[in-house]
Amino acid sequence: MKSTKVFAFIGYALWILNPFLIFIVVFKENLHLNIGMAWMGKFHPLLLHFPIVLSILIALYFIFTPAGKITKNIEQPVLLINALMAVLVAITGLFLSKENSYADDLLTQHQWGGVAIALCSWALVIINHHYQPFQENKNQRITIGLFLLILVIVFTHKGAQLTHGVDAISMPETTNTTADTTKLKVLDSTASVYEKAVEPILLDKCVGCHGPKKVKGNLLLDSKEHILKGGKHGSVLDLSGTSSIIERIHLPIAEEKHMPPDGKPQLTPAELKILNDWISAGGDFNKKMLELNKADSLYILANSYQAPVEKNKNKANVGPDISEYNTNYCNVHYVYPGSTLIEVNFFQGSFYNREQLKKLDKIKEQIISLNMQSMPLQQEDVSIIASFKQIEKLNLNYTGLNIKALEAIKSLNKLQSLSIAGIEANANELSNLVKGTSIQNLHVWNTQIKQDQVSIVQSSKKNLLVTVGDNLDNEIIKIINPSIEQDSSIIPAHLDIPIKHVVKGTTIRYTLDGTDPDSLNSPIYKKPIRLFNNTVVKTKAFKPGWISSDIVQRNFYKSTIHPDSIVLLQLPDPKYRASGQKTLFDYELGDKNFGNAKWLGYKDANMEMVIGFNKPTAIKEIYFNALVNLGSYIFPIVSIDVMGSMDGKNYTLISKNNYPGVTDTTPKTLNETRGFSCAIGKPAPYKFYKLVATNLKKLPSWHPGKGTPAWIFVDEIFLN
Repeated sequence: MKSTKVFAFIGYALWILNPFLIFIVVFKENLHLNIGMAWMGKFHPLLLHFPIVLSILIALYFIFTPAGKITKNIEQPVLLINALMAVLVAITGLFLSKENSYADDLLTQHQWGGVAIALCSWALVIINHHYQPFQENKNQRITIGLFLLILVIVFTHKGAQLTHGVDAISMPETTNTTADTTKLKVLDSTASVYEKAVEPILLDKCVGCHGPKKVKGNLLLDSKEHILKGGKHGSVLDLSGTSSIIERIHLPIAEEKHMPPDGKPQLTPAELKILNDWISAGGDFNKKMLELNKADSLYILANSYQAPVEKNKNKANVGPDISEYNTNYCNVHYVYPGSTLIEVNFFQGSFYNREQLKKLDKIKEQIISLNMQSMPLQQEDVSIIASFKQIEKLNLNYTGLNIKALEAIKSLNKLQSLSIAGIEANANELSNLVKGTSIQNLHVWNTQIKQDQVSIVQSSKKNLLVTVGDNLDNEIIKIINPSIEQDSSIIPAHLDIPIKHVVKGTTIRYTLDGTDPDSLNSPIYKKPIRLFNNTVVKTKAFKPGWISSDIVQRNFYKSTIHPDSIVLLQLPDPKYRASGQKTLFDYELGDKNFGNAKWLGYKDANMEMVIGFNKPTAIKEIYFNALVNLGSYIFPIVSIDVMGSMDGKNYTLISKNNYPGVTDTTPKTLNETRGFSCAIGKPAPYKFYKLVATNLKKLPSWHPGKGTPAWIFVDEIFLN
């Protein structure tokens, strides 16, 4: 009896839902969704699979099953359920289409196809119930079944094309194994920055969703003209716009608006930096590589970027998986899809590990490009590199090596391009380095080689092209950053901090009080700085006739107490759980890359935990190391409450700490690690401490995410 009432209710609901479906599809352009309807649209991908399968089974049933095989009492409920699911899928699909814009023609076909499937399913319910001849006429049942089957196959395929591109479920193309028809796209210094690096990155990582086959947000990124035109939210090059690339690529991957979407190939740190610097500099499509300062980070990254190849439709097979060689600080990838050749890029010298270089031994016969720029290399590293006999391009810029240490790489008989900026050498030493080798391009930058000495080096080898970076005597260029050479950030009894710079005659100044170093009042670095307590070290390089470097900052932490237990009362977001509670006391700091699996991220709840001790312990200070990245919705911690307890049940507030927030004058591109100290004025011994870190509940009105909660990211807690 109850089931009869349920199916009767479904029948009545169909008389409401189907007219509503027709109404909203006709007046779709004038339809404005409230937040509830927009949320319902999210269910479209979840619901669609069930009615697709059920509709196909129903169609096959009508085509191949004799009339009367199954009674009407069984047929009708199945048809009712199918019609209900079909109309709900069509309605939620229309809601979803209002949020994401795709290729108009394809979207229109898919939408009307969905409406047709829903109406056909509803018509089947009515015909099967009221038209008795249909129950007995084999030809009519076959005709209806074929019509429904064709509708489902054709128009659900249109949906697959919207999601996965127009080649979805198309037949694989044959592979041409007799000839290599791929060709590397080679660009020299006369190419623009856009041509050299920006365009290949967009084509590789963005055009899949913003190209002719799929047009999210009415935005195309496949040409200069389309990029300048922008999308439904305006220009992507406008840094103040809510839909600019600069904002989307820096969002946490868990955010819905993050680009590229979760599940798609993500930008590498180098690619992200190239897009960031190019857009921040104005997004100039005509700025040539040779017009950039050779010390500019955009030049260095774009110059070393290897563009994807132009391929014909005969695609080679994908090579073996090499993901095991990738880390947060080493990127290993094939030169292009289908290639067996490999490129390797190391990042962030303070985290360099020689074992990672040794690990590449298994694939060394495939490596043709190796970028070791700014890695603190020694003779042992050079010897390992010298065993990579297939290398054609090698970058050893600012590695701290001397010219004699490079003798081993002369055995690389396929090496064509060598970069040794920052390695001091005279003309004769460089001539000796390239003599008898296959090197065709030599990139140097130091204070000894001038343009008039280039001819000496070139005379030692025919067809050698030498690029000298300091021969711009009439130009003022920016000096590169100093480097803080201390690997550890944890202070035991004390810690010595060495600072280095690769350019002779450079003055390094620093501060330890959180202020920015200047060229007049800040102390000059002369010997390693000894630290005893929590300290923010900021350093900057100055040289007469040069633009001063950027500020390099490192936080160092004193830690004298380690808890016996820690329990997270609120779990972090599933995408930012790192190693759970162990993350907070493992003495391994994350960097500015919040996606490196070393941060705990909170947004929809406060960060709450209890740390415990086997014996009552007095704590004077608790120090949170956190990340602040305004463009990625990661804001400073608002407050931290500290409570003490002896039994783990009854807590007393012992320290309440509020911190200054972001103001209108704060740079909107702020991206730094920041310490949040909780001082306990009158420390008393407790066995349990409860810590509650509160996030900003509503982002300010100037922020793209205004009104939504901000993230807080914490990677370490220090107790003293």
